Amino acid sequence: MKANVKALIEFIAYGMRYVFPAKPAEITRGITTSIAAPVLQGQLMTSGDLPPIWPDAKGNTKGVAIEPLHKNIRLAVNNDAVLYAMLALTDAIRIGQPRERNLALDKLNLLIKELQ
Repeated sequence: MKANVKALIEFIAYGMRYVFPAKPAEITRGITTSIAAPVLQGQLMTSGDLPPIWPDAKGNTKGVAIEPLHKNIRLAVNNDAVLYAMLALTDAIRIGQPRERNLALDKLNLLIKELQ
């Protein structure tokens, strides 16, 4: 059985923001995500605002909390750099503006093609 990668990319691109909406919450510490994650870091100009993070008491970055897609995301991203990149790119699509979303979608497509 093979996954329908094209449908998955379409869902992430056009449905993720509506099915799993993310709103910035409190300021806390955690693990960087979206445009602040290593996969996108330095590729987009920011206004100097606090970075988006997944809340985690063991995290080392202060930022604006974004609810992760799963409560145990820290365990997954600590053990798998590719999964971390994919989830951070997905968050960039969930919370980003069109420019961030397009860059994240392009990078996500490349990552998935490399895995096939």
